[in-house]
Amino acid sequence: MITGVAIAADVTIPRYSKELGKHFVVFLKEDIKKLWLRANELGLINNVNKEHVSSDKINTSEMFLVEQWIVDRENNKGVPKALESQDIKDGSLMFTYKVKSPKLWAEIKAKKYTGFSIEGIFLKTPLKPMSSEKMSSIENKGFNEELMIKNIFFGLKKRQMI
Repeated sequence: MITGVAIAADVTIPRYSKELGKHFVVFLKEDIKKLWLRANELGLINNVNKEHVSSDKINTSEMFLVEQWIVDRENNKGVPKALESQDIKDGSLMFTYKVKSPKLWAEIKAKKYTGFSIEGIFLKTPLKPMSSEKMSSIENKGFNEELMIKNIFFGLKKRQMI
């Protein structure tokens, strides 16, 4: 089985798009919960593919979801010991998948895939500008656009995990 963060709460993520250029996205915990509930409501939780390639689907005979939760330490919904060294904030979405495919398991063990990711259609809403100190630390990574974006669930297209 593999466990990891599907969506990290309150983490600034650099992105690039034709429309906005270099910018940042942040998933707020209240939006993560909405997205998670909607994905479950629509039965999309086992729609899995590799590297956001829709044609490279993973079916449930290869891998399936066995556990999902929103980190909420106050209510004893924390992170596994193996992930405690990561700065996983409350409100982050966690998944555990059972991997049945020996080939896929070998690829995961070889670190061909190193995490989960969510695909969706999101409405991006500008937030207040970042502090100059935070911006400077991000600029050093090659992103200098002062636009921080909040991702809001608009309509889930598909789910992607590996």
